[in-house]
Amino acid sequence: MGIVPAHTSTGPWHEHTNGELRDALRHRAGPGWHLLADADEFHQHPGPLHQVISSAEEIGHRVVGGLMLDRVTASGRLSGWRPEGGLDLAYPLGGHLTHRLLQADPRKIVLAHHDVTVASGNHRSPGHRPDPDRLCAVHHFKWREGVRQDIERRAAHSADGTWQTTSPARLAEARRLLAHLGKHGGAIDTSDPRFAFRRVSLARLPANWLAEARGIVTAWRPYAYSGED
Repeated sequence: MGIVPAHTSTGPWHEHTNGELRDALRHRAGPGWHLLADADEFHQHPGPLHQVISSAEEIGHRVVGGLMLDRVTASGRLSGWRPEGGLDLAYPLGGHLTHRLLQADPRKIVLAHHDVTVASGNHRSPGHRPDPDRLCAVHHFKWREGVRQDIERRAAHSADGTWQTTSPARLAEARRLLAHLGKHGGAIDTSDPRFAFRRVSLARLPANWLAEARGIVTAWRPYAYSGED
């Protein structure tokens, strides 16, 4: 597509690395609104982008929020895809795997004014609360071929200290996923009602999305880790 990296980083993937690269890009972008998206995300707003920003500005909000919608194959297998078929065909189901299985933060800051600080992973912005009634669907295409190996490496390096972490969350979340895959023959259990998997599309928001997302975001609280985790 003719896109080249503005910054690169090599070596250990410490927990703070992502945020440092992101903040360097934000500084380079300068004043205005910044759209924050990971490489495996597609953002689906409840309206055109200029209207979303205008609506936030009208009510005095300096961030716009979203909620992860994890996309998986119909079988739950971690398989690859053919570009000519499209992502919706390859990963037709959307649900709440990050929230309900990993017990990780499913919230995202998807738009932020240039002078607003955004926390690690773009999950929150200290001192700023997005409008819970206009949340973006963050289609999360992480659960594909090769991700198990990525997670195994993350778990190993987080456990031995090669990759520095500030909390037990990264290692614990990796172990939860690996345990689930081990229990289900290397696949995600798409029939588990906790995850609420159903057919979704990048062309339109899921039915009842705004109410569903609002309920999750407003009720979400960080997992309380103990010495046994």
